[in-house]
Amino acid sequence: MNITGIDNDYLKISNSKLISGRMPQTSNEIVAEKWVLQNLGLEGEVGEKISLDLNEKKKKETFTVVGIITDRVYEKSTAIMEALTKVNSNQSVELYVKVNENTKEGINSTINNIIQKNKIKKEDVSKNTMLINSIAKSEKYDSKLLILFFIMIVFLIFIVYSIYNISMIQRLSEYGMLRAIGGNKSQIFKLTFYELLILSVISLPLGILIGVIGAKTIGVYACRIISEGIFMSSDIVISKGSVIASLISIILMIIILCIVVSKKITKIPIIVAINKNRGENKIKNSIFNLKSDKNIAIEKIIAINNILVNKKTFIVTVISIALGGTMFILSNFTMILKNEDEKTLLAVNTNLNSDFKIEQQSVDYSKGISNDELEEIERIEGIKSVEPYKVNYVSIYDIPKDKITVPEYFDFVNEYAFYKTFGGVSKEDNDGKYSIKGSFYGYKDKTLKELNDFLIEGRIDVKSLNNGDNVILKIPKEGSGHKVVDINVGDKIKIKIPKNMLSSEESIKFPSNIDYIEKELTVSVIVSRGYNQNVYFPDDSIDVIVSDKIFSEITGVDKYKFVNINCNKDANIKNIEDELYKIIKDNLGCNLRNLSKEIKNSQKNILYKNMILNGMTLILLIMSSFNIFNNISYNLISRKSEFDTLKAIGLSNKKLKNMIIYEGLVYSIVSSILVVLLSLVGQYLLYYKYFKKILISPTWFINWKLYIAVVIVSIVIGILSTYIPFRIIRNDKK
Repeated sequence: MNITGIDNDYLKISNSKLISGRMPQTSNEIVAEKWVLQNLGLEGEVGEKISLDLNEKKKKETFTVVGIITDRVYEKSTAIMEALTKVNSNQSVELYVKVNENTKEGINSTINNIIQKNKIKKEDVSKNTMLINSIAKSEKYDSKLLILFFIMIVFLIFIVYSIYNISMIQRLSEYGMLRAIGGNKSQIFKLTFYELLILSVISLPLGILIGVIGAKTIGVYACRIISEGIFMSSDIVISKGSVIASLISIILMIIILCIVVSKKITKIPIIVAINKNRGENKIKNSIFNLKSDKNIAIEKIIAINNILVNKKTFIVTVISIALGGTMFILSNFTMILKNEDEKTLLAVNTNLNSDFKIEQQSVDYSKGISNDELEEIERIEGIKSVEPYKVNYVSIYDIPKDKITVPEYFDFVNEYAFYKTFGGVSKEDNDGKYSIKGSFYGYKDKTLKELNDFLIEGRIDVKSLNNGDNVILKIPKEGSGHKVVDINVGDKIKIKIPKNMLSSEESIKFPSNIDYIEKELTVSVIVSRGYNQNVYFPDDSIDVIVSDKIFSEITGVDKYKFVNINCNKDANIKNIEDELYKIIKDNLGCNLRNLSKEIKNSQKNILYKNMILNGMTLILLIMSSFNIFNNISYNLISRKSEFDTLKAIGLSNKKLKNMIIYEGLVYSIVSSILVVLLSLVGQYLLYYKYFKKILISPTWFINWKLYIAVVIVSIVIGILSTYIPFRIIRNDKK
């Protein structure tokens, strides 16, 4: 346990707050989380006293609990026991400094400038490398976001174009009269440009207002869920860059639309435009060049011929409709994969993967939870499962240099301040070969089988893992999905473990002056993840996993370092907690954490994030539906003169209606086929070129129910979108 001197700002940084009592005012007063005090044998109430043996102190010191703070999720889940007292201004202190991220020179340059100006030694500074690299990366343009932005712009242009086209057709005679009195292509371009510009001037501030309101309400709520409550509403700002990018995008969109629309208008003869007879030539082709078939109704023949004559319009409309459906299906595919990945992370992450967690924190790795204690735990009413783990730390040595496929990965990990304290994760030995430190685990048979979810190479055979020298190797993958070392199934590895089983900063450096247990083992399986994590090597290095039996044979240790305990849904959590405390109270160094509340909150967060993502996909579906409706409506309204001609030569309203509905069906069916094809290709590319490399254990799937639903919705909207245009055409007497 640590006694940490703090000021009042420390709680803000650690995302906690005082819930009872007050902050410490002297060095013998402390505040702490209730679970920490309970693991020290207290009730967790203000006013209690505790005597502690402190390092480098000759006698025990007594502290008074003056305040209780809220549980900090990370500290509780990783068993960091910390009591907070008033900082001693006469002693040297460690400072946690938050740097302004919005400087012109960038986050790394800002930190270096602070170090230089204040004449701070570089070795006295520990950087949060992961956070800094994340911020530095966010300062650059993300190519994936740019591609997504471009796709969205193209989709938006299609929608705006389809809407504006209907307006253009309705005012075609006005454009015809304008050209009749001398209006040229340039003037029509300016007219449409000013119209769209005025609409944009009105819509842009409205869009910014809606965006800000959404960010301040839904956005803040979503970010708080994603960041476990750390996100503050004051972080919401209107980015000048995003506003400028929006303006440029809108202007470009307007120019493109104006060029297309003005070109289309000037191609139509003036008389035809004034009379709204835009499709006169195509009417002749579609009506008088029919190939009749006695088995097909005349209105269907006319509809098919019209589609064949208007190939260009048909193709553009179908692609426009298909884009919306494809984006909806792909966004759903992405959401499900990421959701499953989050659930898997929750399952494999030490932080939050069981209702209760018992951990033996002694520096002596031979100590732990005994089999007798495990049996007592299993007998507690309401316990669903008990999963114990044996743990130690290990060095894999004699690794040839050419086997280190991604040296940059280890250079990056070695820079972590935590790993620096014991000489980094990897190093080059005197003989030119490499050694890599990691965790050494002993798993029960059931847990070994569960590693199939993270399989990279080989086959998990529990029987062979319990006999002989076969081991499982957990090897991290770098960003592109490749293993960071070129060790394969069938390769031999050499490992060594300190014989005395005592962990210290010195022993974890694996010095040459201590005795080791050394073994040569055969790699039979390679996985990308493992369950539970050693305190020294959380998740960044190579781990060696053996069966529970083999672990004991190699180390001589038969006790467990960690025990994960899950409860039945209707279990009495408080009663189970009390019983667990009774079992471990005499096991010096053991602590118990009740994580059931944090587990439920994490599951709620996943649920809420799904609701937000589902809302986003629903918006895409609405946009897609709106696009289908507008495109089909536009294609029908723009051909009013053609329909008038058909009625003049004897086509009844009923047959005209059937013809229009049939055309809508053809558009919907063809676009639905295209949606299915594009979505399948899109899913394949997303899965194999992207997600398979970055997610833990993604599973390929095709949600045929969603595909069928999108097809049905497309057909229904296709039919409905013909009704309003038909009524307009039928009732228009002009």
